Amino acid sequence: MTILILPTQLCNLNPGCLYCFEDENMRHSCDPLKLNMDAIRASLDKICSGPYGGSGIGLHGGEALVVGPTIIEELLELMMEYRDPNDKLSITTNGTLIDSEFIRLFKKYLIHVGVSVDGPPELNTLRGPNPYDEELTAKYNEDLWNTLKRMRREGISTGVMTVLHTENVGTPEKVNKMIEWIRDLRDIGITGGRLNAMGGYGHMVKYELTNKQLAYAWKTMFDATLERDYCWNPFREMIDNLMGFHVGSCTFGQCNYLATTTISILPDGTISNCDRTFADDLHVRADKNEICGRYRAMWAGDCAGCKYWSICGGGCPGNGIGGDWRRKTRFCDAIYETYEYIAKRIKGLMPNCYLCTENNNKDPFRVMNYNFTNKPSTYGSCRPKGKGC
Repeated sequence: MTILILPTQLCNLNPGCLYCFEDENMRHSCDPLKLNMDAIRASLDKICSGPYGGSGIGLHGGEALVVGPTIIEELLELMMEYRDPNDKLSITTNGTLIDSEFIRLFKKYLIHVGVSVDGPPELNTLRGPNPYDEELTAKYNEDLWNTLKRMRREGISTGVMTVLHTENVGTPEKVNKMIEWIRDLRDIGITGGRLNAMGGYGHMVKYELTNKQLAYAWKTMFDATLERDYCWNPFREMIDNLMGFHVGSCTFGQCNYLATTTISILPDGTISNCDRTFADDLHVRADKNEICGRYRAMWAGDCAGCKYWSICGGGCPGNGIGGDWRRKTRFCDAIYETYEYIAKRIKGLMPNCYLCTENNNKDPFRVMNYNFTNKPSTYGSCRPKGKGC
């Protein structure tokens, strides 16, 4: 379980990233939800009073740093009281507001910083204060690269959150440039992050990858990121899933779309879902977390007989076919092909190992049942690390 605290739903990038799924008015107008520290503390009490004894906690947004360093430090002090002692606190940010004061806070509280950036300057063209302004976008990219280098010089744990779309991995040539960029990141001390597929909305569908393009990009980057000290997802998670370890991430975690594995606490203390659900205007969380009928329906339909189903679960409900969260992800073919590719690589290195998906169809619900029935909390699924499937 991950808890995300949203101190604001506003973002400083305006007009902003072209594919953002947050409501336009919410990002650029007066914040409709006022920050209430007491209410956030009460919600943390409610969430963490279950069997977890703490959890991974991070700051998210909007753009969390919009609220300024004083409020951020107050939130970090609060988060320290509830965090799992084995986990770092984290923050996801677009990186444009990071200055000396925020760097001081990151160092003081040992924060892991995930910076949203979609590749080198020539490929990171859908993000920034105004992607339609080439000069402004070039300056944004230059400043962001300098910020990444500075944080690593300061010893701050840093990763990148990368969204894959046609403008950065839509062709083999672009994929090769992304791999060069990943190596450049390694040279400045950033060895991992996430490579998530963009789900297009409205007129932004034109930037969404086909399954063929996504599978090619993932498989090619998987090979490249197997080099020493690289730790990129979803590849590392896919390896763990295949080997029978803790099923991650939430993309494969069979979450209930009305009570997601990731919990968001809104500025006013409201306990809500993963921010991915906000695109469907789902801001209120169900009180009970239970097995969602989506998965039994998919096993009888969309995902019937799939050998990877128990470690995929049909993918993120937010990317359901036709925009329907009850259907399997529209990136199913790419996920299947990537799992297949990684499974063959594992078997090639360790031919006698037993993968979690072998003889999987005997009890296709065993992973899901474990995830959602082992000491369930009111607000999240309990999936201890190290428990095989």
